[in-house]
Amino acid sequence: MSLAIHGQKIERILVVDDEPAARDSFSYIVEDMGIEPVCQNEPLIDLSSFVVLVRKKADAVLSDYRLTPGNYAGFQGDALVATCYKDGVPAILCSSLSDIDTLVNRRLIRYIPALLRTSNPEPEQLAKALECCISEIDGHLSARRKPRRALIRVVDLDKERGIFYVVLPGWNTRKKICVTFEAVPSEIEGLLEPGRRFHAQVNLGAEHYGELYFDEWEPE
Repeated sequence: MSLAIHGQKIERILVVDDEPAARDSFSYIVEDMGIEPVCQNEPLIDLSSFVVLVRKKADAVLSDYRLTPGNYAGFQGDALVATCYKDGVPAILCSSLSDIDTLVNRRLIRYIPALLRTSNPEPEQLAKALECCISEIDGHLSARRKPRRALIRVVDLDKERGIFYVVLPGWNTRKKICVTFEAVPSEIEGLLEPGRRFHAQVNLGAEHYGELYFDEWEPE
């Protein structure tokens, strides 16, 4: 069983989820694609060590966002998928959480080509997501994903929840976008206040606010 995408053969997909029933559900979907699922049943070791082992287990990764319950992992799925991507391993993030666009680290979205907002994706969705990821790893970014230097204005802070809201004039002058404190460098976090302006690398071609990433922050 295998799937050929842009000259790359995908024979096994590593399924990562803290819940056994969810791993089984993902596995059935992977099998429907004609690919062998490999379930990560044991707790994950530290992130950097785990990604080194991924290539020995599979050709790609399918991960849920929430991995920390029950000490299954010490990190969430966005960190796993982004790290795999940077290591050249195709990886897809899935989640049906209603607030997933608030939870995902917007700096890491730069390295997450496909976020499927469902816990039960169709095989065709997974195949398309893999194609998108492999294409980016090969250096071909779509207009929706290309970074551009953009102006950002802070409009509100919620320190208790560890989030703040920004407006991105080059994308939408009215839409407030939620960003977590962990998505910005510590030196930038200390400068955050309503009305403060920054620049960052942003994919201004994004069609949905949940696709926006913010990286390489600079104070104005």
